[in-house]
Amino acid sequence: MSGACIVEGAGLANGSGSTDLTLLGTRQRRGLSECARFMVSAATAALEDANIDSIDFPMVSGSSLGEIQTAETLCQMRLHGDGRSSPARFRNSVHNTVTGLMSIAFGSHAPCTSVAAGPATVAVAILEAQLQLWHGAPRVLVMVGDESVPQVFDPEFGYPPVAGALVLAASTAQRYQPTLELVRLGQSDARGEVPLRVNPGLPMLEIVNALRSREARAIVLPGLHGDEWTLQIGAPSGIA
Repeated sequence: MSGACIVEGAGLANGSGSTDLTLLGTRQRRGLSECARFMVSAATAALEDANIDSIDFPMVSGSSLGEIQTAETLCQMRLHGDGRSSPARFRNSVHNTVTGLMSIAFGSHAPCTSVAAGPATVAVAILEAQLQLWHGAPRVLVMVGDESVPQVFDPEFGYPPVAGALVLAASTAQRYQPTLELVRLGQSDARGEVPLRVNPGLPMLEIVNALRSREARAIVLPGLHGDEWTLQIGAPSGIA
């Protein structure tokens, strides 16, 4: 079986622009972090691109540091004032906040996976989505994003937020959408660490823009322990 899968939809959320949270109910939108808002917004764009209005299939979310802003706020609440933490904020402080909220919004009981792999988060999230497809999932929504990190940690983390999302489906012989396949090429000679000032989710920007161009290309992604991973993007074939 080929490792290539169909890309039915793709979406982005980056910069300081407004985010689209219409997937969630009014109550679910309260207290969302920057990371969650951007990931939900990217997912909304990807689902609209795929002409899908309901989620009843697996979701994969990837974030290197997850809800780091909310976690920092909770720590500050413990250190100052009466030492109490906000229950409302605490429920949105976990790595699976986005998939949990979206599952509730759509009443979906499909599996959800959250991954965190530092600079390799994009590659690992896409790999997890590919594995879900290989094991019979009809399609998978994969979302990857990271927010700005509070300066109390390290000024080097001063990158802007970014999130991207893909709707992936099993490959078919006659296809009218782009394809992608993650390939491990082995150990890379360049083993330098990705600078902290670079958002780990930034490769999603290049991936989504490449898919929108509908041209074949290869994108090198950071891997784990010096591994080199390449995302092979295939141009559509057939005539729609």
